[in-house]
Parts: sequence; C-alpha cells; structure tokens
Amino acid sequence: MVNIGAGTLSCASDFLMGNNATRNKLVFSGPGILQISGNSSTIANGQFTASTGTIDYNGTVAQNILALSYYHLKCSGSNIKSLSANTVVAGSLSIAGAAQLDVTAVNNYSLSVAGNWDITSTDADPFLERAATVTFNGASGLQTISTPLSQETFYNLTINNNAGNSGADVEFNKNCYVSQTYNHTSGKVDLKGNSLNVISQNNTGSFITCNLTGGSII
Repeated sequence: MVNIGAGTLSCASDFLMGNNATRNKLVFSGPGILQISGNSSTIANGQFTASTGTIDYNGTVAQNILALSYYHLKCSGSNIKSLSANTVVAGSLSIAGAAQLDVTAVNNYSLSVAGNWDITSTDADPFLERAATVTFNGASGLQTISTPLSQETFYNLTINNNAGNSGADVEFNKNCYVSQTYNHTSGKVDLKGNSLNVISQNNTGSFITCNLTGGSII
C-alpha cells in the first residue's frame, strides 16, 4: 500500500500498481500530492482512496487521465491531458502550466466538479469542451470559475450547487459562453458583471436550450 499524507510523491515517469485490489492500494490520508509525468500508469478505482489528496498530471508528453474518482485533479506541465472516462472531481479542477484538458472528440466524457474551476494555463485553449457536459455541483462554500481568457466556453453546462450560502454559491470571474444547453437546477450564480451567453456555436447542432428550474442569477 502507498499512503500519501501531507507530502508530495513525484513520479518522473509512471505510477504502476499491481491488479491485486486487496494488497495494492493508493491511499491519501491527507492533502498530499501525487505527480505523474508518464502516460502508462495503472491504478484501478477500487484500489484508490482520494480523501483530500491531489493527483497532478504534470508531464510534457500527452497523458491520459486515469478513470478514477478524484478529490483534487490537476493538469500541469504541458501538452494534452485527455479524459478516459466520465470524471467526478469532489474538490477542485486546476489546469496550469501550458497544459490543455481534452474531453476527447469521440467520447465527449462528462466532467463533474464540486470545488473550484481554476484555469491558469498559458495554452491558447486550456479546456477543449467539444460536445461534453460540465456540471458544477458544489455543496459548501463558494465555488469559483476562473480563467485567464476573456471567457470560459462550455458545450453543455449544468449548475446544481446546493451550498445554500447567504450570498453567491457560484461565481464567474469572466464571461461564460454555452454553445448548446444551459441547465440551472440549484444555486445562486454571481456573474460579477460578466455575461452569460447561450448561443449556438457556428449555427450547428441542435437548437440551444436554456432551463432555469431552480436557483438564480444575480
């Protein structure tokens, strides 16, 4: 068993774990960090305990993001980091360095984030949304959506935040552009003076849909 507490375990290449789920486990027991630089790592979800830890894909090669249930997920270094399954992030998602996160064109994997959406990457398009769905479903505190670009772009966006703050539950630091479907089921969204645009991208695809069944925009 590999137990990561408050430190950082940095792998210059891959993190390889045998397939015996009883004996071979990766356990975060605190806010530690596992850095993975290669693209052939093996960890099964049944061998993994996320706790409050971070897995950081920090390689300079193209990397596939393992099909795990994450607490904090970080993409850094450079090159493309591709989802390999529908992915749940119980904490925050970070895209840093010169990295680019791709939901993949064939599968359009969904991404559910309960913490902050923190984009600082210098890549020209840090998040390739393609035709995927992103859900912001925080349950406590303020969930912030930040990008260095003039706007953050989504294909399908769902706001289902149940934090119940006295003020905002979700806050955007830049304009938000949704090119297909916007679903707002719960939570108060503060645009901070920015715009929320739900507009068909290049007039392609199905008619756009905007559903506000709960929550509010302030």
